[in-house]
Amino acid sequence: MADSILNYFSLPPASPMDAGFERQRGEVLRRRVRVYTGVMAAITLIKILVMLEENSRAFQLMAGVVEVGCLGVIFWRTRRATQWNPVTLSRLSMALVAGSGVLWLIAGRLDGVSVSTGMWTILWRHLLAAALLPWNWREAVFAVGMFALANAGLVLVDLVRGATGFWTLVFSVALAPAVAVPGVLLSWWRHSKFRARHQLTTESAMYRSLSREMEGARRVHEACMPAPINNGEVRLHYVYQPFRSLGGDLLYIHPAQPAAGEAFTLIVLDVAGHGIAAALTVNRIVGEVERMLAEHEMRRAGGGEGAAHEVTPAELARGLNRYVGLTLAQHGLFATAFIARVDARRERLTWVNCGHPSSFLRCPNRPLRKLEGDTMMLGVGSDDELCAVDQTEWFGAGSVLLACTDGATEARDPSGVALLTAGYERVLGEVIGAKSPPAEWPAEISAAVASHRQGPPDDDTLLVAVVRGGEAASKENNDVVELDTPESSSRRAQAG
Repeated sequence: MADSILNYFSLPPASPMDAGFERQRGEVLRRRVRVYTGVMAAITLIKILVMLEENSRAFQLMAGVVEVGCLGVIFWRTRRATQWNPVTLSRLSMALVAGSGVLWLIAGRLDGVSVSTGMWTILWRHLLAAALLPWNWREAVFAVGMFALANAGLVLVDLVRGATGFWTLVFSVALAPAVAVPGVLLSWWRHSKFRARHQLTTESAMYRSLSREMEGARRVHEACMPAPINNGEVRLHYVYQPFRSLGGDLLYIHPAQPAAGEAFTLIVLDVAGHGIAAALTVNRIVGEVERMLAEHEMRRAGGGEGAAHEVTPAELARGLNRYVGLTLAQHGLFATAFIARVDARRERLTWVNCGHPSSFLRCPNRPLRKLEGDTMMLGVGSDDELCAVDQTEWFGAGSVLLACTDGATEARDPSGVALLTAGYERVLGEVIGAKSPPAEWPAEISAAVASHRQGPPDDDTLLVAVVRGGEAASKENNDVVELDTPESSSRRAQAG
């Protein structure tokens, strides 16, 4: 029964943060118990000296001697932290305060001390304990409850003996809550302040630790991104701005550093959502892409039928669709992707768009062509429902492929108006018409999107430019930028 009561008034921690708080409070409680025993021993010794001088109150004198002895033992035993856990210290402090207080109440009553003096004893002893010990309100209530019960019991004994009246008992019981209030409130206030300080310290430490882990995770995540290709027949430039430290956008090329004239696969992918979950999903998808491409390379190296076959964007799209559908869709995770095969020697761009924002192809002396598809996003349906079909474009000298994620097309201004595909086309026209080198276009597009947004991004944003070098590259910026619209097609037909 006693253990059950003590368990209630010294509840065990319910979470890791509570466990850390209780460990810290236990160490503070151990030190404060030593302070309390020292202070109480000094007060009791003074009282003993006074009683010896007056040669009175024999029972209280004996109680003082017993209390000083107990205080000394506890002061000595609590010198080492390893011997005490927080729960045991909490129970020890409550038992110490309540036990010594009850001992003085009994001794005082035997020496003929009045009920009112007993109530003052309860008040100052409990208030001192609440000021020195880091109790919570439950522990304070337990200690003062033992005081009040002992005092009421002594008054009841006096009533039975005829040494006091009925109203004295009523007064003792009625006044007990008022005597308890100061100490309980002080304990509650000090415990709340102590918990707030601990929470601030703990959360700050957790934040610093999480920041270090996030920085490491960001480096791992960004390792999936290729290095820019600034030289060669085909060059790659991009700007990536994650919404948080980690993002759900991906730019992937294979091989990572193509040889001169070597065809390569390019994937611009966007996982639904952003943050840690999206970044983890991206890394899983990268692993699946690398597995598919590695198995294809092994088949090619092994020779035999179909060894010369190159993996196409549509095949990659179907493989990723199956992977996302089987492993990620059940968690509500889907992705959009623009997958392309860039072959500079054949001057060919093969692509497929799986629910992704439209990419754009800029070719010399040709209107800006929108590369959009009616294929659904990855993981939503089966391969038949995906309907991924390769499409081919000319990609000769001076051509530029511009791709993005929805952080650009869905950027909203302060009034909530999104840029959308039409606004993004307009931005492309302005950037291309400014005659700057294509290598600078991703940064200039990013600046234009930020100007429209006029605030921090609310989604991950990836802007990519794949530039085909050659003789026409030096002339391409003199070309008139015209969007490939029905009106422009009609004008070219009439001119022809």
